[in-house]
Amino acid sequence: MRIFPLLIFLVSCASVGTNQNSVRTVDRERIEIKFSTGFIISKTEDGFDILIRNPQDTTQILGEYLLSSSDTAKLQIPIEKTVLNSTTFGAFFDKLEALNEVKGMTYTESVMNSQLKEKIAGGEIKEMITGDGIDFERVLEIDPDVVFSYSYGETDFSRYEELGIPIVLLMDYKESHPLGRAEWIKVVGCFLNRYEDAEQIFQEVEQNYMDISLNAVLHANKPSAFTGSRYGDFWYAPGRDSYIAQFIRDAGATYAFEHVQGQSSAELDFEQALVDISKTDFWGLVTSSEEPFTKADILSMSPLYEDLNAYQADQIFVCNTQKSDYFGDAVMEPDLILADLHKIFHPQSGQDSTYNYFKPIH
Repeated sequence: MRIFPLLIFLVSCASVGTNQNSVRTVDRERIEIKFSTGFIISKTEDGFDILIRNPQDTTQILGEYLLSSSDTAKLQIPIEKTVLNSTTFGAFFDKLEALNEVKGMTYTESVMNSQLKEKIAGGEIKEMITGDGIDFERVLEIDPDVVFSYSYGETDFSRYEELGIPIVLLMDYKESHPLGRAEWIKVVGCFLNRYEDAEQIFQEVEQNYMDISLNAVLHANKPSAFTGSRYGDFWYAPGRDSYIAQFIRDAGATYAFEHVQGQSSAELDFEQALVDISKTDFWGLVTSSEEPFTKADILSMSPLYEDLNAYQADQIFVCNTQKSDYFGDAVMEPDLILADLHKIFHPQSGQDSTYNYFKPIH
């Protein structure tokens, strides 16, 4: 059994060499992006101009790409073959019904999406990891039009770029709003030359999310909630600007660690953290367990948790990543996560008792 802080990535962006084209002379019409801060999309006569930047520091430019449907374009769209360096990215292609374009993927053993698993089992999608990193030769065998990656782990992609393979960093995990993460489907939609489809898919998710959030705001009583868990002598909790904290607020609760600044998980003194959360109403956890996770497992982590109000009130909720695709499909289903949290925080609101990602434990 493993326990994760709800905000998983504790990384900072690394500058990488990306395939940047000169696009300054191209006529462009900027497209409105509502929640994401990590990219800018402009429509051109025969494609798109995409600027990728660090969502937590928008002055840090990570790449610029001129996509064109012209036969003479350096980066022609729609792309036909791609390699994904994250299981999360598969959700974007799945929603766009474009899994046939995915030819390689890392950490395929962790994939939970049924359609992706079928293609992996059938050999249509190859594993790209050998040893400690991406297998360069396997990528070359596929000869992808684009490799989608992120700025964590291996960040030296110069060998690929020297061979004309663009590396595109998808920085969804650094966004501060759940809808900001989902909005990255628009970037993938541009590379598939299906921006309108991506926009429609996102609008449906956004509408569902906002409907739940607006309903949650109407609750006069807003319970308190905290997240995270202990590692060694410290408690790790997402900051108030994280998408996790936003989830809690949008579900009609208050975040117990509102005083913790930033987006990333913060390292807090364990004893002080216990004081801060002792009276909090709800506790949320992300776990990885083959067996159902129960309150007994909470006490096996530390007997001190028995004194927490959330434990005594039977108000602990969990996402088990071996049962729910939290590191895959969830990026495109923030509305379902929000629905879970709203039901948990406000069970009196008359909603059904089905859960997709997070559910109460006893």
